[in-house]
Amino acid sequence: MEGLHDYCKLFTRPHQFGRLYILPGSHARGQTLHIFVIKKSHIVTDDLWSEGVSVEVFGVVSGQLGRTEKYGWLKQGPWVRDFEDICVERRRILKEKSIASKNRILFTKAKEARRIADFLKDY
Repeated sequence: MEGLHDYCKLFTRPHQFGRLYILPGSHARGQTLHIFVIKKSHIVTDDLWSEGVSVEVFGVVSGQLGRTEKYGWLKQGPWVRDFEDICVERRRILKEKSIASKNRILFTKAKEARRIADFLKDY
């Protein structure tokens, strides 16, 4: 699926967002992504595969597993929009973290430059 790599950057470990459970992973040939709709009021522990707990709505739609698989929506519904909203929020959070990290680096470099300048000005 177009954008699968981008989605996998947003979700690096399994996580539940309301009734959506996002399960990123990888195999020898690349990244994988599966999305499940979870039963109402259910918190996923290790029972994701139990009967009646979840339905996979995003995953492999064609190809040979581990070789040429293509990912996409297995079932359409309001969860598609919810997932896109989650992606928008995740992108915003990651962008903020990136900006904060760059600012910390710039601040540290400026502080070190001042320290060195102060140290050397007395020479």
